[in-house]
Amino acid sequence: MKFSQTGNYGDTVEILFNDHFVAKRVVLNFTDVSGNVIKAGTPIAADGTVAVTENSVSNAIGILLHDTYADNPNGAVVVHGFIDTAKAKAHSGVTIDDATKDALPMIAFC
Repeated sequence: MKFSQTGNYGDTVEILFNDHFVAKRVVLNFTDVSGNVIKAGTPIAADGTVAVTENSVSNAIGILLHDTYADNPNGAVVVHGFIDTAKAKAHSGVTIDDATKDALPMIAFC
């Protein structure tokens, strides 16, 4: 299936280690986000917010696959697959802690 990008949303960043992954659609919540973008490689919670770790427990359900903007908050969150940790951190600026990795047993961080 072919597709075309209709908006100008910048460069595409590849955070995947390989092409084996499963993602689900999540409407992102920008309420507590400074700026208008949540970057690829950011852990996301079930309610569409940026995931947080409290008392060594993360509420993450997956890792955001592509940069997602407030004017179109529909994002794809990787729930199964292989994430290139260095690329994800370099792009998002987020360090994926051990609690987040433990909350995502279907994702391998390479």
